[in-house]
Amino acid sequence: MIAKDAGKTIAKAVSSIGSQAAHFLLIDSSSKDDTVEAARAALDKNVSFTCATLEYSAGVGAARGKALDHLTTPFALWLDADDILLPGHVSMLTAALKAGNDYVFGGSTILDDTLTPTNTVTIPAFLKETDGLHWCFERNWLPSLHAGFRCDAARTIGYDPKLFGAEDYDHLLRAMLADQKIALLDGATYGLRHTPSSLSRDLVKMLANTRHVIEKLESNSAFQHLKKTSMRPGLSQWVAAAHLMARGDHTSLLNLDTATLPGTDATHPVYGLSLCQLIKFLQATARLIQGLPSADVFNKLDDHPAKLNNQAVALLVELSAVEEARALLERALGEQPHYLDAAQNLARCARGDLSDDVRQYHLTQMPLRTNKGRYEYVDKSNAGAGF
Repeated sequence: MIAKDAGKTIAKAVSSIGSQAAHFLLIDSSSKDDTVEAARAALDKNVSFTCATLEYSAGVGAARGKALDHLTTPFALWLDADDILLPGHVSMLTAALKAGNDYVFGGSTILDDTLTPTNTVTIPAFLKETDGLHWCFERNWLPSLHAGFRCDAARTIGYDPKLFGAEDYDHLLRAMLADQKIALLDGATYGLRHTPSSLSRDLVKMLANTRHVIEKLESNSAFQHLKKTSMRPGLSQWVAAAHLMARGDHTSLLNLDTATLPGTDATHPVYGLSLCQLIKFLQATARLIQGLPSADVFNKLDDHPAKLNNQAVALLVELSAVEEARALLERALGEQPHYLDAAQNLARCARGDLSDDVRQYHLTQMPLRTNKGRYEYVDKSNAGAGF
């Protein structure tokens, strides 16, 4: 566990361990409250306690690295200081690790601020397809990154001490590049507290963290890795396209080979659009960002809110077509009333504050999900149909 000033929540987190584990390691990041004392008092008397302290607030990447340095067991698992372990969590993860896996992930039970369950989110079916976890090179699709892991495997990968967020996502991607064996389990035995102040509510910060992690990766290594996977036709091209957009490598995105893409029957299970349409949307957006004509390109694509927003920006930048752009933005907001990019662009039109510089507008660089949020994804038995 990594903790800093967690005195108000850590007791419930630690007490949830009960007798599931034999050892508990706390990395205290220079807390100024009673974090350590509260953890010690809440721990089951039969569980050994070790505490190491960071002498300064080095960030969560450095803290996780320090935890790996202090672990003496063959296996371990992460628990955040405001979450809880549900019964059976440790035994389920340990069994998967003893079976030869390097990492194991499961679903999560979502809890409110009083630790009352509000939802259960299991790992989506499309991640469980052959090599399906490689969807995560697009973005993190796992409900939770609180892994169980083999300690020597995790030390081999390591944590980036420079990261103050998304260090676990970065670790996951590098573990996949290293061909570590990763298991995805059914069920949900990790209790994940989800409140209005949770990071997952901060879409801007989450996207920034995702882009930063993807930008860190050596692009060619990622693509070569995707090419040797057994993902179904079209999937590796889509993941590569999304990866290039996140990196801001628009030239490579426009040059991406799409000749072998499947037809419109291959539909993304979360975005609800065909892989062909998704890649064409990203390429049209890349053209717009690079100052290439794109209004006609967008016009040929199927309608969805992100396409309508970016097409409106293209009309404003290329043709100064205000009324036509306004109509598209209103349609986008009609489908997604809380769509911030479209609302901001529409407000700009209303003010008459127009520009031929695309950077003055709000572009959406990835399609909008059809689910309400990260923890509202509802898995369907045919989620992978069409691939």
